[in-house]
Amino acid sequence: MKTGKPEILSEMNKKLILDCLRKNGPQSRADIKRELGLSFPTVSSNVKALIESELIFENGISDNSMGKKGTLLEFNSKKGFVLGIDMGRSHIRMIICDISGNIICSSVSDQYTQQATQGVLHQIDDEFEKILKMGNITKSDLRYISIGIPGIVDELEGKHRLAPFMEPFKDIRLDLYMKDKYNINTVCGNSVDFGAIGEKWRGAGQQYQNIIYINYSIGLGCALILNGELYCGANGAAGEVGYMLPGTQFERDVYDEEGVMEKLVAGLELERRMITQKGLPYSSIKELFEHEDDKNFMGKEMISEIKIHIALMLVNLVSIINPQVIIIGGGIGKQLAIKYADYFEKYLSLHVPYVPHIVPTKLDEKANLLGAVAYALRYIHKDYASLEIIKKH
Repeated sequence: MKTGKPEILSEMNKKLILDCLRKNGPQSRADIKRELGLSFPTVSSNVKALIESELIFENGISDNSMGKKGTLLEFNSKKGFVLGIDMGRSHIRMIICDISGNIICSSVSDQYTQQATQGVLHQIDDEFEKILKMGNITKSDLRYISIGIPGIVDELEGKHRLAPFMEPFKDIRLDLYMKDKYNINTVCGNSVDFGAIGEKWRGAGQQYQNIIYINYSIGLGCALILNGELYCGANGAAGEVGYMLPGTQFERDVYDEEGVMEKLVAGLELERRMITQKGLPYSSIKELFEHEDDKNFMGKEMISEIKIHIALMLVNLVSIINPQVIIIGGGIGKQLAIKYADYFEKYLSLHVPYVPHIVPTKLDEKANLLGAVAYALRYIHKDYASLEIIKKH
């Protein structure tokens, strides 16, 4: 319809100008005109509207040596904020970033345990209030909450799934809980997927377009970045390598939410076996790796078992995905990537034609948090109009 065209074009041009300033830094009106190929009246009118809405502001004078000096325009990163949450079995981590992704503050609570559902929700609420106070942020300043969880959100069943170590999550939808309670846009995704996004954004995957990201600690998870984008699969369950079957001898008669591979090598299962295994003086995986170089080390068999199962898993993944790099994180995974990258690359070279780089995570525990933030920022940068409802201070 003709009546709608000017408004649509104006919104498109505003988005182009905002993205230009966000990605390139301060620019003059003339810089924006040259960069985007827009007419000067178009730039001027839209810049005026964006300044009035506080999405951009004037900040200094350009330093060009020839011609008239121009006033520099800057994207207002403080127009809104995003809260990222990483839910783990033994922690709740949170981070607040502005809408350019700059970190304002972060926190971690190590008191989280396998308690009742209401206990988990109360603790989330407490940590939420604490980090807002820490960052001097109000609820009305938040544009999005982005929550990473073990497992997936099953939209058809309306619940969280595939998180066998997180019993309280089976009875709640964290995204709906936070959205209903605080009236803030909330998204929820797999924490390993967010880890992959975080490493692609600011970590070890920045220069790659095809990435396998593995998080190996209490559980075993994997995420795939294909052609620069997260690949989730039909049900959001792509990368659930814990369900891989390493051989027919491990076939099951009944489905279990804890997959065969996860049962074999997940940190929680390994530590359960370590406690009952005679003659093994180590009570945790961390302790096992710490003593690996001891003269009379007694965990060689367990280390060898871990290595071969992970090597087999990598062969199967690489033969399907053909990635440029495999980034391995998590308490156990990072140790394997640091100590045994050569072992895995040699093993891969015997079984697949193209061997990717194998590197440890660069962001460690912040990968999931930054990935959660990046995931939410994509929604914001697609719809800047939603930022204009923020209250003026």
